[in-house]
Amino acid sequence: MEQKKSVPQLQPTAPKQQRPSSPMPAGTGSDSSERGPVDTGRRQFVTAGLLAGAFVLGVATGQTFPLWRQAPGPTIAADQPLSQEQVERLRQGFLATQTRGISTPTVTGDQRRDAIQRLDLPAAQRQQLVQTLEKPDNQCGVRFVSIQLWDNMAIDGDVVSASACGYTVEVRLGATPTIYEIPLEADNTIALNGVRDGGGGITVGLNVGGQSIPYPPMTTGEIRRIKFDPQ
Repeated sequence: MEQKKSVPQLQPTAPKQQRPSSPMPAGTGSDSSERGPVDTGRRQFVTAGLLAGAFVLGVATGQTFPLWRQAPGPTIAADQPLSQEQVERLRQGFLATQTRGISTPTVTGDQRRDAIQRLDLPAAQRQQLVQTLEKPDNQCGVRFVSIQLWDNMAIDGDVVSASACGYTVEVRLGATPTIYEIPLEADNTIALNGVRDGGGGITVGLNVGGQSIPYPPMTTGEIRRIKFDPQ
């Protein structure tokens, strides 16, 4: 009885070794060039049938998996804590933007009224905010600023809230930058509040007017005011 050959295991760091050839009868060898035409055709037919079956199964079950999976890319299981040096560099970078404030275009006039209507608020609360902002002596919310927020490290459930002029929006930070229109206080600031730390600090990506702003991690319960320089 012909004994089965064991397939040698490939070593990750060693070059691939070619197995020594051994004479075998035509049509029974492992080399496709040694197979008979009938055997080769049968193998091709079986392979095609398996692939077609996998496709039909995917359609029937609603799965969208590919027939050949690509190797998964690198992933981050959890936030890796930043070094003290990195945190200090972000802190100093952010403080540098706060000397005069972050330069940004703002929304006023009719566009401001449109921005108020787009605020994520129940109708009654939105109307109450409109009445407050429309008071002649009101200096809050005269301008609106547009900011982008996201998690610039691992996506682990970090949550912040942005607030000003009685308006608050809670933001679950994801991988994709999301735009938020926020009214500015009379001193041209908004407050960013740390709501939930998913691990390793609340890591925030902040973009204003196309500028990426260095922003150090926050802790749960921390309130940080961000100053703007309206243009």
